[in-house]
Amino acid sequence: MPCGAKPAFILVLSAFAPLLAQSIPDPAAIRPALSLPFARVSAEATHDIGTVTGIGSAASNVWAVVREPARVVKLDPAGKAEPGTVALPGEPCGGLAVDFGAVWIPLCDTRTLARVDLESLAVKTTPLGALQPTGGALTTGIGSLWILADEAGTMLRVDPDSGHAVADVYLPRGTSALAFGLKSIWAAGGAADVVVRVNPHTNLVDKSMAAAGSPGRITVGADAVWALAGKTGAVVRIDPASGRVTATIALGVKADGGTIAVGEGSVWVSAPGTPLVRIDPRTNRVDQVFTGDGGGGPLAVAHASIWLAAGTGGLSRIDPRLVTALR
Repeated sequence: MPCGAKPAFILVLSAFAPLLAQSIPDPAAIRPALSLPFARVSAEATHDIGTVTGIGSAASNVWAVVREPARVVKLDPAGKAEPGTVALPGEPCGGLAVDFGAVWIPLCDTRTLARVDLESLAVKTTPLGALQPTGGALTTGIGSLWILADEAGTMLRVDPDSGHAVADVYLPRGTSALAFGLKSIWAAGGAADVVVRVNPHTNLVDKSMAAAGSPGRITVGADAVWALAGKTGAVVRIDPASGRVTATIALGVKADGGTIAVGEGSVWVSAPGTPLVRIDPRTNRVDQVFTGDGGGGPLAVAHASIWLAAGTGGLSRIDPRLVTALR
């Protein structure tokens, strides 16, 4: 090689250097999430019904369970007046589920399961002897109700026709959240950094997935499982087929005691002090963070609206399109 000549491969790399530089994103160039005051979010309707502990929806209505006085409130998603309120014969714990023609609410003080008929609003209760005050989270799927019964991680499979438990499923101790989707039951919570999948055909845990941050809330949607690790302020995205964590999304805010939901093209988080956070599931990035007073209670997406409860009481109906448009 002549003196001073450059090897051919160096010349080739030199020629592509500008292209390589362009392909590596500059962290400083990534647009940060918009931080906005929650006061800019205008609710289409606000229902002053007390402290909401759970929200569910049916084909034509939204239902909210309220702690004091213990009752279930039937709401019209079109914004009309409340069409119905049903008193409960015990203190509700956990949330509620709407399926099989009824609203279902665990009552931990009486260790019973309340069934409120969607049409007649008649209330029927069935004993659930294993139900403890630390339980109450529930979901529905594959023809059954699934209810967390205690802090030890016992989950009851309940026949909606009889209201009685037909099987016990043993989850990690301290499990606090359940969700149904993609033909499986998903559970999160407890000291272990895991999310588990239950096969509803065998009543057995068939997969345990590592998810750092001790996720305590979970939801399913947009072809993924989403777990909120509130203590670390992150959302963990899990591929349901492989069980792998495909993204850990830092919220940039505290989310301890928060809730999570998927719908209307976004993943939504609400926590005390941070009423609303919006994540784009296409990019796995936080697009908007709303701070200030409000929110922090149960959260649901139904009937093309966000239903957001304040921890101090009240329930708001919000148009997600108006939220997304805020800049």
